[in-house]
Amino acid sequence: MKALKNLEFWLVIVLIVMAFIIGIKFYPHSASPIVLDNVYLYHWFSWIGAVYIAVATPVFHILKRRFPNKYQNIMRFHLGGNLVAFLLISIHFTHQLGTPPILGNYTHLGLTMYTAFAFQIVTGVLLRYQLSKNYMKSIRFIHVALVTTFYLVVIVHILHGLSVI
Repeated sequence: MKALKNLEFWLVIVLIVMAFIIGIKFYPHSASPIVLDNVYLYHWFSWIGAVYIAVATPVFHILKRRFPNKYQNIMRFHLGGNLVAFLLISIHFTHQLGTPPILGNYTHLGLTMYTAFAFQIVTGVLLRYQLSKNYMKSIRFIHVALVTTFYLVVIVHILHGLSVI
């Protein structure tokens, strides 16, 4: 396979593994929360990651159509940025998993969003490096559907966190 000989592919794999490892390090029993002036930074990490995804995804879609000759650079920005966002969201998610339910932790929405986002990363890597050429149309459909799922769950997650629903 061509992808296995590609340095960029292995850097992506390393970033994905790092996201999981660093996320696990922020599990409350293995690391104390990061607090700056009584603000829990791990929570802001998820906001930064989610806002990046929410803004960068449509921007990517527009740029790849407007500048098709720069597709490879746009794709690298898309892939790298989403992996960093995944890392930030992983820190928040694993920390929330260890928060006792009595403190208002409702993991079902976060678990849904994180699972959808993890599958979005996996399908994106499969598409980018064409690791499953026989199923590219199906994988693309799933990838786009997961983007829609991400937006819907983020909206519900935020409204739930604000006690609107």
